[in-house]
Amino acid sequence: MKIDVSNAENQRVAHKVDIGFVASEQLKKLSASKKVSDKQVLALKTECKEAGLIVIKRLWLESPLQYRLVKALNNIA
Repeated sequence: MKIDVSNAENQRVAHKVDIGFVASEQLKKLSASKKVSDKQVLALKTECKEAGLIVIKRLWLESPLQYRLVKALNNIA
């Protein structure tokens, strides 16, 4: 609960973002055939990283760990 996901130190670098096996293979094929540039590939991975951060933040807000009861139970255990 104390990890700040918006902090850049807690995030992966955009070129190391895992977008999945099939997407990576397709990007390699498109990059090899010069249909997409390296800049476009990096932009896609950056957008995927940002989308993942949005999902994580939303899950964190909806998490039951935000409730006072759960926090109190954590202090008992």
